[in-house]
Amino acid sequence: MINLRNLLKASLINDYGLNAFSRKLGSSKEKRKALLASGIVLLGISALAYTITLYFQIMADALEQIGYLEMIIIMAIMASTVMVFFTSIYKAQGSLFTSRDYDLLLSLPIKDSTILISKIINLLSLNWVFSAFILIPTSIIYFTRVGDLSWTYFLVLSFGVLLIPLIPVILASILAFFISYFASRFRYKNITIILGSILLTLGFMVSSYYTQDIIERIVLNSPSIMDMISKIYPPAAYLTKALVDLSLVDLLIFIVLSLLPFMAFILVFSRSFKQIISRLGESYRRADYEVGTLKAETPISALAKKEIRRYISIPIYILNTFIGMILLMVAAVATLFISGETLAMYMDIPYVADIFPLAILAMMGFCIGMSSTTSSSISLEGKSLWIMKSLPLRTQDIFLGKIILSLLVTLPITILANIIFYLGLDFDLSSLIWNLAISSLYCLVAAYTGLLINLYFPKLDWTSPTTVVKQSASVLVSLVVTLVTIGIPIAAFILLEVTKINIFLGLVLVGLIINLLLVRLILNSKGVEKFMEL
Repeated sequence: MINLRNLLKASLINDYGLNAFSRKLGSSKEKRKALLASGIVLLGISALAYTITLYFQIMADALEQIGYLEMIIIMAIMASTVMVFFTSIYKAQGSLFTSRDYDLLLSLPIKDSTILISKIINLLSLNWVFSAFILIPTSIIYFTRVGDLSWTYFLVLSFGVLLIPLIPVILASILAFFISYFASRFRYKNITIILGSILLTLGFMVSSYYTQDIIERIVLNSPSIMDMISKIYPPAAYLTKALVDLSLVDLLIFIVLSLLPFMAFILVFSRSFKQIISRLGESYRRADYEVGTLKAETPISALAKKEIRRYISIPIYILNTFIGMILLMVAAVATLFISGETLAMYMDIPYVADIFPLAILAMMGFCIGMSSTTSSSISLEGKSLWIMKSLPLRTQDIFLGKIILSLLVTLPITILANIIFYLGLDFDLSSLIWNLAISSLYCLVAAYTGLLINLYFPKLDWTSPTTVVKQSASVLVSLVVTLVTIGIPIAAFILLEVTKINIFLGLVLVGLIINLLLVRLILNSKGVEKFMEL
């Protein structure tokens, strides 16, 4: 137990940069930076919590009118389960199977099961936060509307928040293991992992469309909604009964159903943990390599190729950035088969067809902001950053190499998606031109902004790329900045009741140009100084 506590403590301090708050280890400059990052992230989290609460409040109004208020709890549990499962598929491969600190950990007098449990808990940490953000607001809404529940309700809720992520995390870890094991048998292991994960995500999206008929049959053949949920996902049904009826028996069944798979996973995997890590860490090298003709390249070209090689070599890096652009392309291709009138009919929003180009532009902006690679590109240099700094290169060229990678990821798909949306939804030519100009410019803004944020909030002492790509302050701050950048024009459009759309889009374009020039100026002055201080 002491070893587990020490491992969790070290992991928590390293992953979340808590040393910056220590009196002994953190300078005042580091503390201010950590407080700033925490404030920005807290602002984003507060906005997200408010949005989730508002959404479920509206849903509760509708469900209460038809006498199915308990459905809000069921929906929150299922939403939390699905979200944890999908996010953990990408994180498990890096956190559990390819962490850089395994050589050190496995050489220490610590049980394999203790190491595995610490990694699983580390994987669960953010998922507990995500689950809490969904479950706590919805449960409070239900509690206040029912009114005759005791405070034992919140004790049951605490068990739910802690245990709900266990099953989806274990399932995601097993799936990630099979993907990694299958990929390890191929020469190009990383590419196989990337393709397998992307195909898996797309497969779930397609299957969710076809499973609608299956769910409808279950609903028709079930005497109640609770019986329906019991057939689809039993733990959700038992937790819902425990919350609604304050049933101790249902709570105990839920606890057992959640803990048994977790304990079985630890027991099975810990027995062959070293062999699994060793097997998945194997790589192939050519034995017949011969030096051929060497080509000279410009520094920027060489730096860009270096960034591309690193990008391809880290599966979680691609999955965390490129998946957004893939989903954007899938949405664009779907409009070739679904007309704008059909979409407007399904959405049932007045005049939605008139603002389709703006809605598409906002969606593209979000995908571009989520797909920028620069928000973690400095951090991924890790302990080898000194090599880059010692080379006879201009710092601006190093920055440009990282920005080029981000543009290669976002710009081509952005242009292609714009053209497909234009053809599929029958936009007018002016809408296509505006969307192309603004979205392409935003690719630049996102790349420069992400790089500047990463310079101010770097994380170089990581043990797994997953920590940098998924959990670092730089990535979280970049996400908040993306939401703010997109949210301000949307809020202005709604509050000001804009009718002159071309003038509005022109102002957005000018704002992005000013933003780009300011960020570029700061990056080439203060950014260079920050880079040399790292």
